[in-house]
Amino acid sequence: MREKKENIRELSTLLYGVFSRYKALYGPGFASGKQVLSETETDIARIIGNKPRTVVGDISKALNLPKSTVTGLIARLEQKGMISRSIHPDDLRTFVLELTSAGRKVVRDHEKNEEEFFAQLIEPLSERESRALIELLKNIAAQGGEKNGNG
Repeated sequence: MREKKENIRELSTLLYGVFSRYKALYGPGFASGKQVLSETETDIARIIGNKPRTVVGDISKALNLPKSTVTGLIARLEQKGMISRSIHPDDLRTFVLELTSAGRKVVRDHEKNEEEFFAQLIEPLSERESRALIELLKNIAAQGGEKNGNG
């Protein structure tokens, strides 16, 4: 039991260190050109970029945020010229969200920065260690935090 608690503390410290290092290199938000996006705004832009016909509910569910909060963030992204809204072709009461060319550039730039960061992060690892880390993270991403396999 003591070893498990120590592992939890060490994992917490290590993940905090990784996130802190990323923020130190790239800032708490993401800047592209003259636009600065918060972490959540950047997450939303990435979701929209990866899913055609994204609606507010998709983002709310993916980020576990209330629709009212997402609606405000969408309005800010629209004001910044990152996204556009149009009427959903199958439901006239719903808006479809799409990235503008500026929004697509922000997402590409952010992904490039992440790739550079993660390349630096795993550079000291052997290929075998790198694969092992990826497999462990896949397992955590798929099942981490679930109790008895049912959330």
